[in-house]
Amino acid sequence: MRRYFLRAGAADPEALGQWCDAWTERIAVLYRAHHVLAATTPGTGARQDAAGRWQRAFTDIDAHLAGVLARNPGNPQPAKPAHPCVA
Repeated sequence: MRRYFLRAGAADPEALGQWCDAWTERIAVLYRAHHVLAATTPGTGARQDAAGRWQRAFTDIDAHLAGVLARNPGNPQPAKPAHPCVA
């Protein structure tokens, strides 16, 4: 998914640059948390800490999306595909 955010930001950096940066950072947090989780031993305190960090990353994204939906409670027209071949 990260590559789609990067492509969108590159396509229109003025309009989407900050949006792209924010989302790629959220995704980076998930990547980092996953790498730490994968490097820990199951059943250890380090594993529990890493699992909590990984879950918080998802929770932060969910909270952000909930806020976006609350600020934009309806879209009368569906978004158009980014590419004509995308259905």
